[in-house]
Amino acid sequence: MELRDIEYFGVIAEHRHLGRAAEALGLSIPAVSKSLRRLEASTQSKLVERTPKGVELTPEGAALLSHVRGLRVSLRDITRQLSDLRHGRTGDIHVGAALGYAEFLLPKACAALMDAGARVTVTVMVSSRSMILPALQHGELDLAITEPPGPGESGFAHEHLYDNQVVVASALDHPLAREAELLLADLVAERWAVPSALGQRQLHDIFERHGLPPPDIALITNSSWLRVRTIASSRLLGMYSRPTYPESESRLKVLPVNDLRWNRSVSAVYRESAYLSPAARKLIDVLKEVAPHAATNSAAGSR
Repeated sequence: MELRDIEYFGVIAEHRHLGRAAEALGLSIPAVSKSLRRLEASTQSKLVERTPKGVELTPEGAALLSHVRGLRVSLRDITRQLSDLRHGRTGDIHVGAALGYAEFLLPKACAALMDAGARVTVTVMVSSRSMILPALQHGELDLAITEPPGPGESGFAHEHLYDNQVVVASALDHPLAREAELLLADLVAERWAVPSALGQRQLHDIFERHGLPPPDIALITNSSWLRVRTIASSRLLGMYSRPTYPESESRLKVLPVNDLRWNRSVSAVYRESAYLSPAARKLIDVLKEVAPHAATNSAAGSR
């Protein structure tokens, strides 16, 4: 049984006349008759009875027609689904987001997707970069929101989303928050909250390069929420990403320490040679669209 013959039969049933059906299909009457005979042979049933006015459906033909109508609806649904998949309007997307970036960027991106009518399912893994990149490499994730791949991280492609600035932050009532200018040496006696052992090493290296004793680490946590709120309610200092956490929302004060201030790029990272689904491609396009606005709005809110 061929799908084409079933569709031709549906047109015959609508017109109840081989000639009019052939005209509607843009075929010759012999071609339509041949299709009908082929369908009757495959179903082993007589589907129509010829009459002086055209054709009438047999009981078997009427039963088949009921399925043809359902099949047409299914075909339209399939066509719509394939179109949605092709344009990224449906599908499953697995995203890895480094700490802080998920909370800053993904709510805006997901909202934009849903507002555009997309019926995608986004599964987000929030973790450290050291966990996200291996998961991406092994195919557990479609893309990651993190810093661009470094020299030793091969096999990845990336697209720039936005730039943020890493600075030192304290609580609003910290004694150092009143200073107009600070040197790194002014921070030697302070205690710190860092996101990971890697963050601890990075901070240690900076102090060491300036000939200073290593920083005193009081809190190590990969929870951005815990780290930011602990800094805001204590005498701890911490490294802080703008505009990921605008000061107006986090109740932190950025300290004027030029030796502890640098720019960092954030990208959508994916496997270089792997298939990137239209839904994942759509999410990257949305991220690239919302990221500059998100960064601008957060920067304005922090002034």
